[in-house]
Amino acid sequence: MKKKSEELESEIKASYAIPAMQKKKYHLHSICVHDGNANSGHYYSFIMDRFNKKWRKFNDIRVTDVEEEAVFKESEGGQGWQTAQWLVYVEDSIAGVLDANNITHYSVPKNPFELQDFAKHLYGNIVPSEVNSLIEKENSALAKEIIDQKNDKTVSDIRTIYIKRF
Repeated sequence: MKKKSEELESEIKASYAIPAMQKKKYHLHSICVHDGNANSGHYYSFIMDRFNKKWRKFNDIRVTDVEEEAVFKESEGGQGWQTAQWLVYVEDSIAGVLDANNITHYSVPKNPFELQDFAKHLYGNIVPSEVNSLIEKENSALAKEIIDQKNDKTVSDIRTIYIKRF
């Protein structure tokens, strides 16, 4: 087993020695942790807020600031049943965008049809174009649904007023 482990480690190191694998710099962005065993458990995430230079723990509806040391201690396992399940890295250029923009203060546009122009939004600049197209399509359907609901409410209000008067 030890020999197999050493062989795999050697293969991993060799793959990173390939020049093509060294072209882009990446930064750890988030860690998904599973607390439990194979039969049951709970997932939560740590996400780096690059603008505010702090890690945050997203555990259901609770979001708390966490020291970096605690993030890695909890993620590496060996503490109860907790262990990291996957890691998310971002390219250096995306990390730069996240460093410069406070994405925690997102606001929904007042005009629902502005949702359709996702590519102009900060996230639209860091999401692949295929994903942007899908998001814009879904946002367009959402904008239509919002307008339809507002119109239905207006008609309902007018109907109620009409019934009361006549």
